[in-house]
Amino acid sequence: MADDILAVIEDLCDPGEIGELTRMLLSVPSPQTELFEDEPMVKDFVRKVVKPYLEGIGIPARLDGMGNLIATLGQGKPGIGLISYAMTAQAGSMQDAYIGQFVSGERYGYSSVCLRGRGSCEQKGALGAMLAALKVIAAARERLKGTVTFICSTAGETGRHDALHYLLENKGLQAEVAVIGLGTANEICLGNKGRVDVLVEVYGKACHSSVPHEGINAIEGAAEVLNILKELKPAATHPFLGKATFAPMSIESFPKATHTIQDKCVLAYDRRLLPGESPEGALAEIEGLLSRIKDYKIMVKKGPFMYPAEIGRESTAARCLARAVRAAAGREATYTYFNSALDAGLLNRAGIETLMFGPGDVKFAHTEEEVVPLEQVVEAAKVYAYAVLDYLRPKPIPGGMA
Repeated sequence: MADDILAVIEDLCDPGEIGELTRMLLSVPSPQTELFEDEPMVKDFVRKVVKPYLEGIGIPARLDGMGNLIATLGQGKPGIGLISYAMTAQAGSMQDAYIGQFVSGERYGYSSVCLRGRGSCEQKGALGAMLAALKVIAAARERLKGTVTFICSTAGETGRHDALHYLLENKGLQAEVAVIGLGTANEICLGNKGRVDVLVEVYGKACHSSVPHEGINAIEGAAEVLNILKELKPAATHPFLGKATFAPMSIESFPKATHTIQDKCVLAYDRRLLPGESPEGALAEIEGLLSRIKDYKIMVKKGPFMYPAEIGRESTAARCLARAVRAAAGREATYTYFNSALDAGLLNRAGIETLMFGPGDVKFAHTEEEVVPLEQVVEAAKVYAYAVLDYLRPKPIPGGMA
């Protein structure tokens, strides 16, 4: 059966075609803006680029209320999910970020040609590989025992679970295991840190700054908060992810008026969470420390958050992908962990065993020279396709044809 699967993969995974597909994806801007998932460029990318491509290879797709794309192949019980993202970081200082270029990989430390463009090593290299894999899977759709659901989420750079949460709540994603397509240099990512934005609000009493004694200066209260929270050193550690961290990100005071003692300050902190920790537990620890402050009203609020994640090498999802790497890439799987917050934690909590895998090295992410090696994109396409066809146990394909 493995030989039959590989025959179909080798027949339909054409490097030139995959390269052109990925270049096309990179040529269409879909950056993060203040509108997040509602950004028209992101929604248009899904609706006008990804959806027509799928329909062109015979895969029907629909859009949900947040603009996420959902396409399901096969019949029977929910099987495996392939999750991709439409949104990239902003171009920033990167020149020609949205033209989609083939460039020599030598200057980036790669022997193969690379694709250059914003999102290449994070979202769009993996998206190109997943779309190429779906062409293979579609050729064998009648033989699938179970379903594969492909998602192109309108998220990707939001730092929150909203898009995937919407999918889960509305039954848009049903699966036993899932692979999130993000740049891991084609290593199997078994876990990642989570994150919660902690907002500390300090309330005082405004007055004219010529008579400061008539007010209560929230800035001075914020200084007390800063001093107390400097003591906070989260105790949690992880053998691969290191220590949990806590750091101030911003501070803002109100009202925005001259010569006015401020009656409100808002401090924002980044609390990174390790597997086993929760946003609620992190907030409770902070509230306990700040209870020492008696002269100011203090409120601790949970901002956007993402759950930490971890699954083992012997998990069903990891073993499935390791088999696919061995068969389709001709090598043994290697493993990694991410410091960044990702969607895997939410899916694991929902009972969908989830890991990350995809082409591209995140050291190039958000830089002026973001690239992904074409050979990694092609390899990822083969691995995705093999993982799905193997997990859903397709019937033998006579003569290696779909």
